[in-house]
Amino acid sequence: MESDDAIADYLVPETEEDIAASSKIQVRPTVAGGTEFLFPTARNPGAAVTLTTFTVVWCGIAIALLKSSAPLIFPILFGLFAVLLLYGTLWIWTGTTHIEVVRDRVSIKSGLLGLHRTREYKCNDVRTVAASHGMRSGSTQYYDIHMITTNDKKIKAGGSIKRKREAEWLAHEIESHIRDSQDSGF
Repeated sequence: MESDDAIADYLVPETEEDIAASSKIQVRPTVAGGTEFLFPTARNPGAAVTLTTFTVVWCGIAIALLKSSAPLIFPILFGLFAVLLLYGTLWIWTGTTHIEVVRDRVSIKSGLLGLHRTREYKCNDVRTVAASHGMRSGSTQYYDIHMITTNDKKIKAGGSIKRKREAEWLAHEIESHIRDSQDSGF
């Protein structure tokens, strides 16, 4: 059950099974005996369409400025910002994140269009996993998942989760798997 009204979202009882069943983030076992949390592409089509529309309009303005008699600084600045918007648009449509908890390590692989960066951390170095405010699109607040290390470093593990309950559930699940890895003695 999903609601745009944050208060109503908390008034309606929802079990962990309900949250897991409605989540676009997939939680599944790995062949190595761990757990993978997959944040797939295009999870938030409403925000993606909004950003795409804004990016197209912004790029059109940048091109119009370049063809006009405006001082050169304006098309340069608009063009640089257009590059950032294009990257954001590509990310929101094609970006993926895989969080894998296997034995004594947490691996975070994120990227777009087949180009990924992998970061690895020892489970013992993770103090907690928490949901926090991420991006906002209109009146919709999205949430990110952060791992907090034993030396208080905040590491973004995943993001753009539309519902707070879902983000809190995912943070709890990731942390539980990390704790289970620590307890298993690896």
